[in-house]
Amino acid sequence: QNRRSVEDIFGRPRYELVWDFSVGRWVSHTGPRFTHELILEYGPTGDAYVGPINYAQPQCKGHGAVGKDTLPVRMYHPRERKQLESVLHYPRNVSNSMGVWGKPLGLVATLLEWADCDMILDPFMGSGTVLRAAKDQGRKAVGIELDERHCELAVARLGQEVFAL
Repeated sequence: QNRRSVEDIFGRPRYELVWDFSVGRWVSHTGPRFTHELILEYGPTGDAYVGPINYAQPQCKGHGAVGKDTLPVRMYHPRERKQLESVLHYPRNVSNSMGVWGKPLGLVATLLEWADCDMILDPFMGSGTVLRAAKDQGRKAVGIELDERHCELAVARLGQEVFAL
């Protein structure tokens, strides 16, 4: 809905991803229930292999390829992590302190892992999900939030420690 305004300011994004969630957001009786949100990527990104652990085993690719049958036998060696996909499936937690506006920590952590930057700025901090994910990754981040209640939620959330299992 605000995409045109964003593109008027920043131009076309480098990448467009979709956050897909099953618990939709009702908007009106005349339109569909929204079960996704767009994620527009503008900044630099690193390696896109930030998905779940890849348990695939090496596989023989054989001699053929499209239009060629003379290639030597090749082996596919999977990377440690799966490649990021353009549609990200993370459930929406509507019972959290931010209601439908809150983003899942796993979604944000994956996107931050993909981002290639030294400092993260979240100008609409809310309850601090971006700051929490950055802290968990040992990265620097700054958040800005107008609502004092949300700032208090973020402070409490950032005080939580993450323990290795």
